[in-house]
Amino acid sequence: MLEKHVLHVPGRTVTLRCDPAFAAQARAVLGLIEGALGRGRPLEDGFTVGLGWSPLTLRERGREFRIVQPDFFGDPFRDETDDVTASLTMYSCQQRVLALARVPAGTPTPFHQSVTIEKGALEEARVQVARRPPDALVPDDSGWSVLHDLDRERREPEAGATVRVSTIHLLGRRPQLIHALGLPVGWVAFFHHDEISELCDPEGWTAWSEERR
Repeated sequence: MLEKHVLHVPGRTVTLRCDPAFAAQARAVLGLIEGALGRGRPLEDGFTVGLGWSPLTLRERGREFRIVQPDFFGDPFRDETDDVTASLTMYSCQQRVLALARVPAGTPTPFHQSVTIEKGALEEARVQVARRPPDALVPDDSGWSVLHDLDRERREPEAGATVRVSTIHLLGRRPQLIHALGLPVGWVAFFHHDEISELCDPEGWTAWSEERR
């Protein structure tokens, strides 16, 4: 059963619904909204808070504003849902990876941005997820690539052996890879099945390793 969290503002309420396990994150989101209102931002339909991979949007329902997210399990480009558990889940996972890497502030990758995938990589047990600067000539390029991990060394995708898809594509294939997509340009996350085995910084140093944990 979902839990309802409420922010009271003069004459209105802002509500957020999510799994009870994410109560702390729900309060943090409401705190962000309260802070924005305190700085003079108007409370209105379409008010959006960026939460890493997912935008959270306020929709006006009478005297209530409901926080909604894209419907990631339907059509996220068209439909919305007021159960924001998926957004809070992914945000929490990305924050955990940033903490492991000791990166104080990440670089969000919204779900609509594209990722380059080396053909066959999503079926492999070992992959590397690497971020280069986005290509200014490619609309919505995130800079991320999912590559075969051939020798535990960072590498570039093979020419002509890649496809480009929206990052939402990963949700149905390898959702754990999305956990790394908050890391800044230059970082590489090595995965073994669904777990991160190593994080390397832009200089090539290992910032975190499963073996050294």
